[in-house]
Amino acid sequence: MDAHERGVWLPSVLGRTCVFLFVLTLLILSLFVVGNFQSFLDATQIMLLDIFEGTSLLYVVTALFYAGSAVAFSVRRKQALKALPLAAAIVAAVGLLALHWVFNFLLVWLKPVD
Repeated sequence: MDAHERGVWLPSVLGRTCVFLFVLTLLILSLFVVGNFQSFLDATQIMLLDIFEGTSLLYVVTALFYAGSAVAFSVRRKQALKALPLAAAIVAAVGLLALHWVFNFLLVWLKPVD
C-alpha cells in the first residue's frame, strides 16, 4: 500500500461495518424464527423485532453511505470501481429494507394497544 492509498479508509470501515450489521441482523432474524418454534415469550419476540427494525435500518443507511463513498472515492482517484462488494451491499440493503417493511407490519400487528 503506497502513501496515496493510505488516506482512503472510509470505504473500508464502512464496508466492514456493513458486514457486521448484516451478520447481526441475520442473527436477530434467526433468533426470531427459532423463537417461534421454541415458544419464546411474546415480549421477547417483540423485543427481537424491535432490534431487527433498528439494525436493518442502520444497515440500509450504512450500505447506502458505503456505496456513495465508494463511488465518490473511485471517481476522485480515477480508479476502477469494485463492483462485486458494491452490488452485494446494494442488493442486501434492498432485501433487508423489504424484510424491514414486512416485519414492521408484523410488529404493528403484534404490539398491544396502550
